[in-house]
Amino acid sequence: MRTRQEIGEAIKRARTEKGMTQRELAVALGYPDKKDIETNVRTVELGKKYPPFERIRTLHEVLEIPYDELLP
Repeated sequence: MRTRQEIGEAIKRARTEKGMTQRELAVALGYPDKKDIETNVRTVELGKKYPPFERIRTLHEVLEIPYDELLP
């Protein structure tokens, strides 16, 4: 079972390898508002919460992360 921290680290690693900012990832996930970036992308990358279930597929597609790295 993956922890929130491990999932957040995998997302951050994949995002930075692709040269994306948190804002660019947030927009790709459908979070165009700056507040959404802070409350969603950052908190997930810091391991404070799991990514929303409805965003897992988009994370998989955009960042090319295997599903097993995105699920607890």
